[in-house]
Amino acid sequence: MTHVRTSTLISLACFGFLTVAVVACTKEEVTNDAGDMATRSCCGKPGDPGNSLGVGKYCTSAAGVECRTNSSATICSQLLQDPSRPTYFCTQQCAPDAGTNTCGDGAKCTMDKGTQQWGCVPTPCVDTPAPGCML
Repeated sequence: MTHVRTSTLISLACFGFLTVAVVACTKEEVTNDAGDMATRSCCGKPGDPGNSLGVGKYCTSAAGVECRTNSSATICSQLLQDPSRPTYFCTQQCAPDAGTNTCGDGAKCTMDKGTQQWGCVPTPCVDTPAPGCML
């Protein structure tokens, strides 16, 4: 009888631990998803792959960690950390296009209104910016 009680207690303890672990994982996943949804972005969202140069790839690190593997666009727009214009995409400096597209497909060389610097920006962010956003 002692063996049955011990086995039952061990089973209940394991089930309780498993339940806590599942609840903890589920709660963490919901928090992360809610965090992504709560982030306001004028340009760039999780999962954006970028073009062949990496322009437009989603990034969040001002140090450009997510952009380092790109062939050209190794700068994360978060480097500016402008709360009025939050952006999350890999970019590179460029000279105004003189008939050539130095930014690759689906991107434009655009002057940043705040810094007066030229950089590659995903075309949708330039042509149809999110409400309340001006790059």
